[in-house]
Amino acid sequence: MNLAVQYGYLGIFLISLIGAVSIFFPLPYTVVIFALGDAFEPVWIAVAAGVGSGIGEFSGYVLGFGGRKAISGRYERKMEFLGRVF
Repeated sequence: MNLAVQYGYLGIFLISLIGAVSIFFPLPYTVVIFALGDAFEPVWIAVAAGVGSGIGEFSGYVLGFGGRKAISGRYERKMEFLGRVF
């Protein structure tokens, strides 16, 4: 938390970016952002966190979409089986 206060709005942006880009496990970054409401202006917190989260979510989408193409050839037979089952 002190690190986020030290870096200011850039820290809020980075916390939101890292929290949103995580594909394998979710990070509870919104709790930290909420707690910083006393230290910073709420409107600029929302802007920094929103931009960071948006870029992070888009990056996660691009990683997943690109990863699907890279893995699809390897697991094509298993995916066909799952497609028939479901």
